[in-house]
Amino acid sequence: MKVTQHHTDVLYWLENKFQCGKVVKNRNAYDWIIRNQADIHRIIIDITPYLQVKAKQSALVLIILAARPSNKDEFLDLVRTTDALSKLNVRSTNRRINTAAMVEEAFSRND
Repeated sequence: MKVTQHHTDVLYWLENKFQCGKVVKNRNAYDWIIRNQADIHRIIIDITPYLQVKAKQSALVLIILAARPSNKDEFLDLVRTTDALSKLNVRSTNRRINTAAMVEEAFSRND
């Protein structure tokens, strides 16, 4: 999970408030990056009641974090959910390359 801002004050507040992640400088701004899935899950649960713009994304993230696919069909459903999440985030539409179509193609080659 990543939150990007041009000023660090909000990011350091988040890091302190949630006691996880790390604030780092990127090319043009600063990021608060959290890699631990348990921390991400806890943060999403905590902030979801307050979200208006990203409410759909938070619901999909919770589905993705809870998923434990045990077969190809369940895995494909999970990949489709990640595609749906990607489509809601405008900046990631051109960056995401591991789409459900690519996974389905790989599965069909191995069958």
